[in-house]
Amino acid sequence: MGHLNTGREMLCRIGVWILLYRIWSIYGATLVSTGRIDSCLEFDGSNDYVSVLAINTNDITFSAWVYRDSTNTVDTVFNGMKYNADNQLKEGFLLRFLAGNMLQLMLTSENDAGTKAYQSSYFVLDNTYQQEWIHVAFTYNKVTGEQKLYVTGELKDTDAHPVGNTISPLVSYSEMQIGSERTGNFFHGKIDDVKVYDTALTEEDIAEMYVKDCRF
Repeated sequence: MGHLNTGREMLCRIGVWILLYRIWSIYGATLVSTGRIDSCLEFDGSNDYVSVLAINTNDITFSAWVYRDSTNTVDTVFNGMKYNADNQLKEGFLLRFLAGNMLQLMLTSENDAGTKAYQSSYFVLDNTYQQEWIHVAFTYNKVTGEQKLYVTGELKDTDAHPVGNTISPLVSYSEMQIGSERTGNFFHGKIDDVKVYDTALTEEDIAEMYVKDCRF
């Protein structure tokens, strides 16, 4: 499936595990034919992940289909973050599931002077989302300062940064990771059709993306 006809650049897509414009490497994850769209990667929850050259952009849209084998673990979907207890030392963003079936988006932004702001968005999925494919997405829009978290094409949470802030770039590491937080919280299950855009798609775009994928 191609991306939406928005005229916006898709920085990368991993569907049949093709990555455009980016260098990537698979560590341990297994290519299987039982994906949501086509083929996908299966992660064992122990040490499997995909390494992607760091994607630093002012605005972003990320989406993926995920299938968790258990809701009792912390499962990282996409890690583009350097975490620190001090918000001024944080970088980038992170999308993961917490134990208890809670989806979390962490994102750090900064203004032209380098002063940073941090927000965490959440959505708790009910028991109907166990051991089935789920579409997850998030966006950040520098014009509005809003980060938005989506599940199955629906907006679930919105948090605000100062208007005009851009995403704080990940400079501490040269790579981002699918399925890992570098030293733990490895994803246990399957991930399919990862997409990253260099702009914030609208709520209508996200809903359309989900509906189109559901036709497969």
